[in-house]
Order: sequence, then structure tokens, then C-alpha cells
Amino acid sequence: MSEKRPDWSRRKLIQYSGVGIGLAIAGCNSADNSDDNSDDGDSGLPDDPADAFELAGDGSAGFREWLGPEFTLESRTDGEQRQLFQFVDYGEIPDGEMEQQRNQRETFAEQIGISPESIERELLLGPITDNLPYRTLFGTFDAAALIDSFESSGFERTSEPGEFVIFDESFAISSDTIIEHPQSATLVENTTNGRQSFEGIDEEMELLLDLVPTGPQITINSRGDHDDIVMDGLTIFELNGPVATHGIRTLIFEDASAATSERVREIEIDGSARDEVITEEIQGRVAMIESRRSE
Repeated sequence: MSEKRPDWSRRKLIQYSGVGIGLAIAGCNSADNSDDNSDDGDSGLPDDPADAFELAGDGSAGFREWLGPEFTLESRTDGEQRQLFQFVDYGEIPDGEMEQQRNQRETFAEQIGISPESIERELLLGPITDNLPYRTLFGTFDAAALIDSFESSGFERTSEPGEFVIFDESFAISSDTIIEHPQSATLVENTTNGRQSFEGIDEEMELLLDLVPTGPQITINSRGDHDDIVMDGLTIFELNGPVATHGIRTLIFEDASAATSERVREIEIDGSARDEVITEEIQGRVAMIESRRSE
């Protein structure tokens, strides 16, 4: 934790909060968003889908417990694409890469008076619209000093669930988590109670979270822009500015008949900076494809 006291007032932080975060990097050039259906159809996969795909991983492990269905399932917009969640693991970012994400972290850390390195992972909670996301930060924080700073800046303690102190119902602080969300208390309560995100609520989201591989950045996107796709996830390994140049996309189709190699490549390659397919897997109504921009 920085020794200096934050240079913001309560009003200044609220005005700053969530603004100008540069969300174009999220699924840029490859993952988009906006429809989030729950479907009872058979996925055509075994009981443990992760075993069925070579490309599958545990990319959602670092943030899955903090995902709230109540904040995303009512956000569907037909004909549009919408990013629901964005997760950045700063420990996975190669040296010298993803400068925009690092700058984003430094800006927010400076505003609340902590060192950027104390933020190890960051989850933007959706639906993410305009430039006003909500966020959960994971790392190692001097909670006592941060709580004192909030109180000195005019924030009011509204509850203290478990190890958290919540201010103005909008900021929750503990030694390893900082939450900025208008329903912070609900997020803390649901996670503390061990609720399984989307279990029994949204089959496609469960399936997607079971499959997305680990990487520096992950986006979860609802797809209302295509009739045959419910949602997708994009794990980004390399960015050139705001453009994803190497990644793995996981696609959940409406049914298995739509999940063809031609359709998968059309979605992944057309209009994307990536033009080389490294690996492609299709089973049932789920497809995973790794692609990159050729040299």
C-alpha cells in the first residue's frame, strides 16, 4: 500500500469511477456480445465437457465465484453484441505487453492510493455498456489503511459482512478484494455463501465457464448478433494495441447442426485481425478455435 494519502475527494472518486477504461480492448476484433439465453437442449458433450476438448482450461477459476446472474440475464438485446465480463490476470501478461491494461491498472491504483502491483487480477462485471463498468480487484491490500482513507474522504460505512467493510453500498474492501459495484453487499453475500454462479440458471454460461482456457485476458460475451450462436468466450494471449492477434475462442451454438467448421471459421476469421487457424475442435454444439495473425 502506498504511504501517501489518496489525492481524491469522495465526489472525485465517484466521478472517476468506471470512466475512461478503454473497453475497446476487451474482445476487440474477436469477441462481441449481447445475448445470454438458457437452453435445455443437449450439448452433445459428456458430463465433464473439459475432458472433451484439448483446448479447454480453467480460465474462469480466478473469477467465476464473483459472477452474478442477476446482473447479466436481463441484459439481452436482440441483434447486438455485448460483453458481459472481462478478466485480466496481470501475472499472465508477458513483459512489455498489454500496455493499455497496465496503464488502466495504474490509473485506478493511483486514485485510491495503492500500488499498481498490489492489484494482481481484475474483473469487470457486466453488462459492460458505454465506459461505465463495475469491477472487482484481487490482490494483497492494506485494508486498514484503505478503510481509513475512505472514511477520511467522507464515505460512510454501511455494513461489514465477514471480512469486508462496505462504504455507501458501492465499495467493498478486504485484505484481498476490492469491489466497486452498486450492489457490493449482494456480491459479497452470494460469494461468501458459496453460491455456484449460474448453476441451474444458465446452461450455456455454465458450459462456457467450464471450458475457457487460462490467459492474460478473458472476455465472456453474449451474442445477439447471430441467430445460431448463444454466447462465446475469448481468451487473449497477444494484443497489438487494442487488437487481439492471438487467442482461443469458445463458441456455444444453439444446436449441433449449426456448429460446422465453415461457420466457426467464418465467425472467428472474417472481420478479425487473425487469419491463421492453429487448432479447431467441435463437439456437439460447442466449438473451440485457436487462431492468430500470420507473420
